[in-house]
Amino acid sequence: MDYFQPDFYHFSEDSITLSNFVKNNNSTLIDKNCLDAFAGCGVIGIEISNSLGGNWSFIEKNTEYEEYIKKNISNLSNLDVPKLYLESILTSYSLQEYDLIVANPPYFFKDSSRSKKDKLMDDCFRVSFDELCACFNKLISSLKPQGEFHFIMPRISIERLQDIYRMEVSEIDSNQKLIIGTIFKL
Repeated sequence: MDYFQPDFYHFSEDSITLSNFVKNNNSTLIDKNCLDAFAGCGVIGIEISNSLGGNWSFIEKNTEYEEYIKKNISNLSNLDVPKLYLESILTSYSLQEYDLIVANPPYFFKDSSRSKKDKLMDDCFRVSFDELCACFNKLISSLKPQGEFHFIMPRISIERLQDIYRMEVSEIDSNQKLIIGTIFKL
C-alpha cells in the first residue's frame, strides 16, 4: 500500500512484519478492542484491521503524524470510527482496556546510541530505557485479562527488556536481528 508519511521518517518493513505476525496468529479481531501504540502513520493497525477487523485506537505522541495517520485511515483502511490519541502513553487518560496491543516503539536506548541531528527523527528512533519501561507498564496495565501485547525490536533491546518482563520471543528474520516480543496478561 502507498502510505502517506512525513519526510523525516518512513516506516520500515518491521511494521509490516509485525502486522503479518499478528495476522498469522489470530483468526479474527471482530468485537475486540485493539490499540496501535507508538502508532506513527498507523501502518500496523491499518494492516491488521483490514484483514481481521477490530475496534481500533491509535496513540502517537508526535503531533506531526496527525495529518498522515488521518489520511491513511481515511484512504487505506476499512475502519469505521477509530480513536486517535495524540498524546504520550505516559500521560494518557484516554487508554481503555484492550484485547490486543501492537507496537513498533523506538528501537534504540538513549544511554547506548547516538542522537540524530533532526529532533523529530531522533524521537522516532531513540527513547530512554526507563521511559520505554514506563510506557510498557502502562500498556500492560491497559490489557484485558487474556490480552496480548506484541512488539518488535532489535535483539539487544529485547534482551534488556527480558530482565524486567516475562515474555515469549519469536525470531522473525534469518539474521536474528529483529525479535517479536509478546507479553500476555493472565
